[in-house]
Amino acid sequence: RAEDAGSTTVVVRVGAGQRIALETDPGQGDPSAPPRIAALPPGGTSSGLPMLPDAATWMLPDLELVRAGAIGADRLHPLVATALAPGLPQGPAAPPRAWDPAAGPRIVDCRGARHRIGLVDGALAALDHEPAETRREELLAALTGTPLPCFQAIDEAHRRPECLPDIRERLNHGDAAGALAV
Repeated sequence: RAEDAGSTTVVVRVGAGQRIALETDPGQGDPSAPPRIAALPPGGTSSGLPMLPDAATWMLPDLELVRAGAIGADRLHPLVATALAPGLPQGPAAPPRAWDPAAGPRIVDCRGARHRIGLVDGALAALDHEPAETRREELLAALTGTPLPCFQAIDEAHRRPECLPDIRERLNHGDAAGALAV
């Protein structure tokens, strides 16, 4: 629409009720020139200018995760993986990897830092927190507060252990010692 109207300025939504105008051809014909912020028409109304669709400015969360290296394209839904990484060979979706405490500490983002969770004397513990802080977070959780992410991860590991089906199967076959060993 901007080309039809002869305008090189588009309006971009940047928040609730906030808009900026971008001049898409500030270099007068230089296609390599980056866009620059332009003044909105007098009165703040932008009804005469084309509006850039939200889809043009919104970053897909899946794409952000793949670019950041947080997940591989093979962990995405097959249709999303095909769209984001067309060269990736298609196969069945990989199951989520379970964390094995015996394999070493798990890394958790906690208050802007990377902390470790691992086994200490056979029990999961936040390795990078002081004992006083651990007691305080346990008390906070007991009083229905939200504990730090390290302690949330420990609580989730206790509530939904990945090896629970194996333990149930051992108990169904009468192997109590084997279930306790897992």
